[in-house]
Amino acid sequence: YWSLALLSGVLMFVGWPPRIFVFLLFIGFVPILYLENVLHNENKSRWFGWYTYLALFVWNLLTTWWVGYASVGGAIAMLFANSAVMLVPFLAYRYTRKAFGVTKALTAFIFYWLGFEYLHLNWDISYPWLTLGNGLAMIPVMIQWYEYSGILGGSAWILLVNVLFFTLIFDFGNRKMTQIITVLLVPIGFSVFRYYQFQPELKS
Repeated sequence: YWSLALLSGVLMFVGWPPRIFVFLLFIGFVPILYLENVLHNENKSRWFGWYTYLALFVWNLLTTWWVGYASVGGAIAMLFANSAVMLVPFLAYRYTRKAFGVTKALTAFIFYWLGFEYLHLNWDISYPWLTLGNGLAMIPVMIQWYEYSGILGGSAWILLVNVLFFTLIFDFGNRKMTQIITVLLVPIGFSVFRYYQFQPELKS
C-alpha cells in the first residue's frame, strides 16, 4: 500500500516541469486508483485517504519545496494544506464508487478534480502551481489547443488518459488500447498542425 502511494507521488514529481518526462503525468494517478481498488476489495477503504494524502504530500513536497526559501513556516503550512485540499476529489471518488460503482465514479472523478482546480484558480488562496494542465508547459508543440480550452483542458486530458490506463489493467485488449492511442494522438496531431501553421504577423 505504501509503495503504491509513494510511486504515485514520485511519478507526478518526475513528470513535472522542468523535468522532461512529461508522459509520466498520464499514468501518475494510476497507482492511487489501483490502490483504491485493492483497498475496496479488501474492505479497507477507510485507509484510502491516508495513503492518498501521502502520495499528494510527496508530490507537493518534491515539486514546491522551494517555497521554503521565502518562509519555512509558510512552506510547511502550504504543503500540508494543499495536500489536504487535493485529497477532496479522491475522497469524493471513493464515496461515489461505493454508491454508484466504479465506472460512474471514474467519470465523476474527472469532474471532481476539474472542479477543484477551477476553485483553486479563482478563490482568495489561489495556488495554481500544481494545476495539472501546467505540467505540459515544457512541450508547447503539444498543447496549442489551450487557445480554446485553457489549462483545464490539459488537466482533463491528463485525467482522462490516467483513467483509461487504469481501466486497461482490468480490461486489456485492442479496443482499450485503441481508445488510449486515439485520446493521446488526436489532441497532439491537432496541436502539431496548429503549431507549424502559425505565421507571425510582420509589422512594416
